Amino acid sequence: MPSMRSARWTLARPPKGMARLADFRLERFDVHEPRDGELLVNIRYHTVAPGVLAKLSGATYTAQVRPGDVIPGFAVGLVEASAAVGYVAGDIVVGDLGWATHAIVPATKVERLGASMFENSSVPLSAAVGLLGASGLAAFFGLTRVGNVRPGESVLVSSAFGAVGSAVGQFGRAIGCEMIGIAGSQEKCAALVARGGYKRAVAHTDTRFKDELATLLPQGADLYFDNVGGAVSDAAFDRLVLHGRVVLCGQTSSYGGRSAGNSKGMTVAITRRLTLRGFVVHDYADEFGAARQMIATWMREGRIRDDTEVVAGIESAPTLFLRQFEGSAPRAIISPGPD
Repeated sequence: MPSMRSARWTLARPPKGMARLADFRLERFDVHEPRDGELLVNIRYHTVAPGVLAKLSGATYTAQVRPGDVIPGFAVGLVEASAAVGYVAGDIVVGDLGWATHAIVPATKVERLGASMFENSSVPLSAAVGLLGASGLAAFFGLTRVGNVRPGESVLVSSAFGAVGSAVGQFGRAIGCEMIGIAGSQEKCAALVARGGYKRAVAHTDTRFKDELATLLPQGADLYFDNVGGAVSDAAFDRLVLHGRVVLCGQTSSYGGRSAGNSKGMTVAITRRLTLRGFVVHDYADEFGAARQMIATWMREGRIRDDTEVVAGIESAPTLFLRQFEGSAPRAIISPGPD
């Protein structure tokens, strides 16, 4: 194959607290032929999920990212060249391919998706890293398997405008739940109610936040889907019913060394006899295929939609990533380079 120039973001230095642009380095590299068992993947879309910050700062359920390592990112791409049995050029694959235009990976590190899933215009390829990707799957399994949600229940969701929270809102509505969202601004709350699956939403930046929650949930919520932790979750725990459930999906308020709080929330968990359960989406890897089929069916039926914004250019990745912690980023993914 002819020499091909590609690009990838790597870690320049471990962040000290909140990450900065200087912690990332854009590298240009030449793509080589895949070796035995490997695939060369042309990455079409990748995420810039806020949970990556925890991996840059220390080991989580995966190894810590070290200087020189490619920044992790769930991605979808097309196989450009294959040295792995069972894969051919043109196959659609997903996996942690990183912030890059191309990746050479062992075939064992990716999952192939059938092209038929994307034949309907209501299921675009970008959805493979949106509602059909890691965020969508976390929302699906968090609700259905961890939260054991049932039609008619009221569900409160923090970071409801984020990638996971927006999927939770739509899936919950499709299941038949009453969805209440918490977001960072009145504008985001309005968007959640207008097209995000939420019946009502409240801004945690509002000085009357706790009072607004009490007004929205006079009888309390059956389930709280926690993406942030901290003071927001303290307030949310106060609005749960006796024997309510909490799905612990993310703790963005503590990423980057920030203080999360939650001591009051733990007291409420005791007095309300709450059930708290954390999970990692890969706990349900054997069920990803069936979950994607269900989500894609909802999309084709028009019950949910993937309206994630696509930002062109790999150069935009770290800026978009950091803006999420300022509350100013759109819900977006990166299209890293030309086809």
